[in-house]
Amino acid sequence: MVKLWSLTALAVHAQDESVLLQMENVRKVHQREGNHAEAAANFAKDPQQGSIQSKIEEEKIREQEKASGALGADDCKTDNKRHPSCWEFKNLCNGWYTGGNSLVEIKVGKKEQCQAKCFATENCDYAVHVPTKGRCTLVSGGTADAKLCNGNRNANTYYASRIIAEESAESTAGKKEKIMAGLKSLAASSPKGFPVKFFKNEDVLKEVPLPPDDYPEQLKGLIWMDHAGYYAHTGKNPGVPDGVFGFGDLEFGALERNDNGGVVNVDTTGPAFQWFNSGKGYMFYNLLSSIGFSYRMNFTDNFNHCHIQPILDAGGFTPGPKTWFNKEVEVPREMLNFEMAYQSLYLNETACPRHLTKEIEACLGPLDPNIDPEEWKKSPCYQVKLDAGKCGKWKRITNFKEGAESNYFAFEIVDNNGQKREPYFSMAMNYIRSQASPVPADAQAMLHDVDGDKVKDADRSFIGVRPDGVREYGEQCDGNWECRSKCCTGFLRPTCGNC
Repeated sequence: MVKLWSLTALAVHAQDESVLLQMENVRKVHQREGNHAEAAANFAKDPQQGSIQSKIEEEKIREQEKASGALGADDCKTDNKRHPSCWEFKNLCNGWYTGGNSLVEIKVGKKEQCQAKCFATENCDYAVHVPTKGRCTLVSGGTADAKLCNGNRNANTYYASRIIAEESAESTAGKKEKIMAGLKSLAASSPKGFPVKFFKNEDVLKEVPLPPDDYPEQLKGLIWMDHAGYYAHTGKNPGVPDGVFGFGDLEFGALERNDNGGVVNVDTTGPAFQWFNSGKGYMFYNLLSSIGFSYRMNFTDNFNHCHIQPILDAGGFTPGPKTWFNKEVEVPREMLNFEMAYQSLYLNETACPRHLTKEIEACLGPLDPNIDPEEWKKSPCYQVKLDAGKCGKWKRITNFKEGAESNYFAFEIVDNNGQKREPYFSMAMNYIRSQASPVPADAQAMLHDVDGDKVKDADRSFIGVRPDGVREYGEQCDGNWECRSKCCTGFLRPTCGNC
């Protein structure tokens, strides 16, 4: 079971915390079936399937309701009794309910048909179905008490239950909170990852290594990932607690050139990947270290386009024992596709002035995840943020299986000479600082070699450092994060190897 949480960590970093709820449903189903391996394999193939599919089905239902004049979720807050949009049937008992008044008896084959007849009948509260006889009796009144059912085992009684939108939302939030608490508990069970270094945010240009001068322009400098839409447009606010990254981690992933571009491996827990000083930041670092999470970035079109391949070891959180479950997982491109498109306009200081305009300043701030998309498009800041995105060095594109797309922009905040690129550097620092919520006790529980005094400083963030370098094939290891292969396998003497 623990191993499935590692895949949940992938889901979180890949897109959105709502995926946690979908993964929890998968976990529960496969827990009952006793098929953990299949659960992990299915999720690795399509971590967003449940989430996206459910959204598509909900949209279809809304369209059907709109066409038929049916009620929506808001209408269910009023007393629109017995409408399918506001009510659902729940099983009361295996028996015949005797506590109310029979309205009518009809012939139907399936329980759904019997329930539909109840919905269509005024004052119907119960649908009693006898599948062996094809009978359906509609009943009104009484109390939904299973003790009021007789011993007729051939009958099944269902009662209409009000769907309350507010309760549903609270339930979803509760599940999300519970899952996050479970992840935090798992991360706090023991420190994972390289020793970490907390540094002043302004020193990111000194602490995160820059790539070599012979790298192409597209890969130079340090990049701020504006996931949340603090400065520019975002399709969705995923709430991922990472800030700045670069391609200067040569020890783990030096550029391998080819005729069309090249490939770079990026270690999310190494020295070229910055994390927020918050409980969420510590948790992500711990969990992603455990599964050896990294990105394989494949540049094509002379480095103007990039396909980003998330990679992890499905073996879970311990270096051993690992047998059938121990394998490297690449999320299939047709299921969840990450891309970047280079935007050379960012170098044009006429189109992209090196100062903060009044229009952008008035619109600074992350996108409200609860805002209605259509209402947001009516806001003046919507267009302002879209225009601001044109000055991003990269447009980050995420495509889902069913064709849905979510984009945000990534800005160069430090050039390859180590000089700040404004206004983006200041905007990145403002946002990263706003996300800090230091919890020294959590940091010491989840991370290695933590300086508690530095953790207390909200103007600090952290990276992973490698005092002993990257472990090669056959070398002993304590966890996936230490290996170049991101796979530490074995029982008595774990070593770096292939997943």
